[in-house]
Amino acid sequence: MPYPANRLNAIRLVQGQTKRVAVRVKTKEGRGVSLEGARVLMTVRRTAGSAVLIAKTTGSGIAITDPARGEAVITLDTTDTCQLEAGAYRYDVWVEFPGEGGAPPVRYPVVHYAEIHVEDSVTDFT
Repeated sequence: MPYPANRLNAIRLVQGQTKRVAVRVKTKEGRGVSLEGARVLMTVRRTAGSAVLIAKTTGSGIAITDPARGEAVITLDTTDTCQLEAGAYRYDVWVEFPGEGGAPPVRYPVVHYAEIHVEDSVTDFT
């Protein structure tokens, strides 16, 4: 089972910047978790529990780069980051495994309520 990463996995970016974030899903012992058949998901919110501002999933902004080692890359592109005002946001990363025998999928936290700090851009996106 995956083990949640430290809550201090802060990301810093500038409005309108494309940012790639490498993620490794690990057990609490530090071994990579196989992502064969799994989905990786990310949400960005202003605060914990508020509306989702950005949602990424495998195939739509998230690429599993080494499934055997539990590695993926999340891409926040310019269309995602230019909509964010300067300030602090919260993000989560989850991994979802298919349920066995018709059971619903099982979701585990990888990064929970970590901070994204967005800085003003010198470019006007309006």
